[in-house]
Amino acid sequence: MSEYRHFDSRKPKGVYVTFKNVRGTAQALIGIVNGCGTRYAVSLPYHRAFRKNIEEQIAALKEDLPLIGRAAADLEDDDFEMVKVHDDDVDYDLENELALAGLEEDDAEHAALIEQIRDRAEAFEDGEWHYVGTRARATVWIESKDGLVRYVFESAGLWGTESDSDDDYFESIFEDECSNLKNDLVMLAGPITYEGESDQRMAA
Repeated sequence: MSEYRHFDSRKPKGVYVTFKNVRGTAQALIGIVNGCGTRYAVSLPYHRAFRKNIEEQIAALKEDLPLIGRAAADLEDDDFEMVKVHDDDVDYDLENELALAGLEEDDAEHAALIEQIRDRAEAFEDGEWHYVGTRARATVWIESKDGLVRYVFESAGLWGTESDSDDDYFESIFEDECSNLKNDLVMLAGPITYEGESDQRMAA
């Protein structure tokens, strides 16, 4: 499964691919620079283990990428699913929340609001809610020379959402993520700029 992540690039709109050798398996490092200024990077491993030669694996990936792009154009709503991921990088900090609200703990005039923020912080500490990232996951099937192949992709996601937010809010995030993911995958239909190949070995 491939997961989109943001990366910093000043390149013009397009798709940029570099290949890596990861413990004997070819991996396509794909940079997608879209027209909205959002930039993604996805690592796509070779999927057919019976091709042992790295050059053959790279050739197979080069054949698959445009097929993925063309197949993505036909994705329907039912081909996507919502994925929520626990966001461990964000804490609900009482002092920070009070500062954002322009309050101090001893502000008697806004005691009720301060108590709400304090209760929210306690609920966070007690595990009653947490922050999540919301992604769209898409399954793409292609007909390659070796048969029917399944690829699974996830969008970069929107992070820092409170887990007990209402369903309508999550649905709105999901719709945006589905649209972004589909638009980016369609770009794989071409043109693709291949920026070189490397035998660099990386940890799996």
